[in-house]
This record gives sequence, C-alpha cells and structure tokens, in this order.
Amino acid sequence: MLFIALISISCAIATGVHADADAGASLSGRSLENEVAGIFLEAGIPVAPADDAAEPYVRRNVPYRSIYGHEARIEFMLAIGGRRYLVETKRMASPGSVDEKLPYVWLNALANRTGYDFILVMDGDGWKSEARAWIERKARTDDHFTVLGLEGFKIWLALQLRQTPPASPAPLGSSPF
Repeated sequence: MLFIALISISCAIATGVHADADAGASLSGRSLENEVAGIFLEAGIPVAPADDAAEPYVRRNVPYRSIYGHEARIEFMLAIGGRRYLVETKRMASPGSVDEKLPYVWLNALANRTGYDFILVMDGDGWKSEARAWIERKARTDDHFTVLGLEGFKIWLALQLRQTPPASPAPLGSSPF
C-alpha cells in the first residue's frame, strides 16, 4: 500500500512538472506567434477575414488537413505577390521536446503543398543542433519550404513587400453592389 501511494505521489509530481513545462512551452509559442503578428502589423499587412481581400493580407488560425486526416490549424496564411504562404511558428527557449515536432511540421507542409508555400519561423536557443540541421536540410531540397529565424523572417517579408506592388484602391464612387 505504501509503495502504491509513493508511485501515485511521484506520478502526481511528475505530471505537475510536465504540465508546468507544457504551459511554459505553450506561452513561449504564443509569444512567438504574437511577435510574428506584430511584424505583419508593422509592415502594414492587415488581418483579413476572407481570401478575397486585396493583397497583401494575412489570416490567423487557418484550417488545413493534417497528415492524420483531421482538421488542424496553422498560425498564419500570408497572401502576397500572388502566392499563398502557410506560416508556422516554433520557439524552443530551453531544451525539451518541441524539436521532435519538426518531422510532423515537414510532413504537413508536404501534404498541404497544393496552392501554398510553407514558412517555418524558428526561434530560441533550446533547439537540438541536429534537429535544426535536419529541418534546414529539408528546406534546402524544397523550393516551397523555407526555414527562417525571426530576424530572417523580417528581412524576407520586407523583400516580398518591395517586390509586390501595392493594391490599387477602388475608384471613388464605385460600388461592389
């Protein structure tokens, strides 16, 4: 009976520590997502509710079909220069298991390639060097998959904006109705 009680206490402690680590990772991930959203706003790219907005625009929390066949969500879909980019953000502030999700990210990018390019924004010092090298090798072999750090993403976005002419406003007095 004492042995069972110790196991239960150990499991509760381990689960609590794991839950706290998951909560910290989730907050860290949301923080990166918010930083990327801020980059879009600073660049003057509006969040649009529909795909028919004038480019450039970004949508948040966009549904896609995961490799498991269920509807999943990705942080952003950026429309710019006639192209559509699914943008995933991953932060690894300290060593942990987020880097084990990189193959899932890669396979989902391959499965959702029709009509989209894919950008993975990675941040933090906790990534295993082998995991980062693996995903970067994948990106070098695929013109539709890009891995960038946060600063690299800012530079990439600025270049895209320079290459994309601004949307023309509708003439005064015109109406879509």
